Amino acid sequence: AEYAVRRHTLTVQSTSITGVDITGDKPGATDYTATCDDQDVVSLTAPEVVWRGDDSYIFIRWKRDEADQMPGQTTVQIRMAADHRVQAVYRRMGSVYIEGPDDRGEGPLPIGGGEFTVDIYAEDMLDFAGFNMALEFALNDAIDNFPIAMGGPVQPFAGMKIIRNEAFLPYVEGASNVEKQVFSLISKQQEWIETGIAPMFGYWGDYTDKTITGKTLLVTVTLECTPADPGGTYTIGSHTPTAPDFEERTTFGSRGETGIEAIPFEVITGSVTITAPVTHTLAVQSAPIAGFAISGDKPGATDYTATCDDLDEITLTAQPSAVGADGNNYTFLFWSIDNQNGILHETSALLLMDRDHNAEAVYNLLGDSNADCIVNILDLLFVRNRLQGDPTSGDNWRADLNGDGIINILDLLGVRNELQTGCGG
Repeated sequence: AEYAVRRHTLTVQSTSITGVDITGDKPGATDYTATCDDQDVVSLTAPEVVWRGDDSYIFIRWKRDEADQMPGQTTVQIRMAADHRVQAVYRRMGSVYIEGPDDRGEGPLPIGGGEFTVDIYAEDMLDFAGFNMALEFALNDAIDNFPIAMGGPVQPFAGMKIIRNEAFLPYVEGASNVEKQVFSLISKQQEWIETGIAPMFGYWGDYTDKTITGKTLLVTVTLECTPADPGGTYTIGSHTPTAPDFEERTTFGSRGETGIEAIPFEVITGSVTITAPVTHTLAVQSAPIAGFAISGDKPGATDYTATCDDLDEITLTAQPSAVGADGNNYTFLFWSIDNQNGILHETSALLLMDRDHNAEAVYNLLGDSNADCIVNILDLLFVRNRLQGDPTSGDNWRADLNGDGIINILDLLGVRNELQTGCGG
């Protein structure tokens, strides 16, 4: 006896686009049909992404005889006990544009932050029905370092809070009950921020399937921030779902037969820059040796440097007399600011930090009237030749060792008592 082999027809289709190359047991380009033996188990695999020019289409799910299969599962198996039809469901990937002050050419925020707005646009969203949105911020970092799951490492602004937001649903073509739509952004609880979960979350509600064509402004969010570490650029982004799962943190949805389903999309990030504080360096030194204690707004032991904010007024005070690190006695002479000598014996100096500055406290080894860093017969001669001279004339001030305004025998005795001492030992 001869028996006819029972055969069945498998119809393979794709939605949104055709010409999709399907691989597996019955390969082909959609839409097509294949003949299968009875009870054959046929496996088919669809590509995750299909390009048509500049547009990309993302695989959503298979449908088998109108029944939805698991989202994101690109391979489907069919037992051919009858004719069957399978459809690979694709959606064109729309775009979400997040624009901050930098993107609008508004310039950086001042030091310490301030108020700024973030505009959220959608472009070319098919069957748009609403979205969940989490804004994320990363300092001087790339978007791919944003968290891809709840609890990932995110760097929110310190002290960020929402001032107001405005929805622009009337610009969504054909949206129903526009006047009833509500957009709400809420700040997460503080412990959420501390554990790195996205600091802001928003959604707006349910309306019938619509198509966004072109670039449409959906919402403007106004925030106020006081970052803990001012200076630098914060990237403003949002997580892109890697699979059509509405439980993802940020999703755009379309209303289908089984409720809201995710629409794949790409994120074009924005940014906001906080002006870095302007600082200047103050170098504080002493001559002829280091190690003298300086008091005032930027204290220290010479030689040292200090960082000052722009336009700070800084006071430095030197000791009128001091014992140096070498054990010898020194007398303060004057401050030299950027190589400009100040007033003799004026121990305090005031600087305006409009740029980097160098402040040098100039001392004199006691008895060293000619400033060669050794006390010897030459210093005695220097003072003797100026006895009863005017200390304010020329370099006569160097002969007034005790600073009493008179050059006399007391200054000679001062030199004699320090003979054979030298700077540094």
